[in-house]
Amino acid sequence: MSLKIKYKTLAILLLLVYGCQQEVMQDCIYKFSEDINTAIEERGEKPGQELFNYATEFSFVPDVDRMKSTRNLVGLNRPQLDYRALFEENEQIPAVDYILNESQNHTILILNESHYSPTHRRFAVSLLQGLYENGYRCLGVETLRNIDECYHMEYPTLKSGYYTDEPTFANFLRTAIDIGFTIFPYEGINITDGKQREIDQANNIAEFIEKNKDDKVF
Repeated sequence: MSLKIKYKTLAILLLLVYGCQQEVMQDCIYKFSEDINTAIEERGEKPGQELFNYATEFSFVPDVDRMKSTRNLVGLNRPQLDYRALFEENEQIPAVDYILNESQNHTILILNESHYSPTHRRFAVSLLQGLYENGYRCLGVETLRNIDECYHMEYPTLKSGYYTDEPTFANFLRTAIDIGFTIFPYEGINITDGKQREIDQANNIAEFIEKNKDDKVF
């Protein structure tokens, strides 16, 4: 093979690699921290839903420091609670032990979380095995897109939903599936109207529980 043909072949290969990289970057849901930060600077630091979304995008990376600073901007108009006073005035006990003990007396356990806080998903993972041993078999989460696939899901993918793109959320579902939980989605169809979305989600949960009266639900 001549030197000219070798260089031509190399050039073609490099173009193919570059093309693949561009296609991957266009489809990639993960953004660099600097790109997210630039978008925030362009819109200004006024409170709004966009800041909530940017905080969530930082959590996907994850860039915890910038996630926290952006999260604080989201709540500029919200009253700030002094959580230290709560700890000083009340007895501190291990949360996991308390929740698991109480779960034995109930059939439904609801855990609140912040969408942009991966630590909340890590805490949720710490509950899974104990809840399963206490008889819980169903795990309901929002954000999942394909309802039919959820009941047969072996592990989450980038196509499973929005918040499942965050690694600890994906690990939360993967761990639950490995333990033996049945995953059911309750995301509403109307995601633009916040109030109606909450109503739809509540109805979806109630409908699932009605059909699975003998199962404990997390």
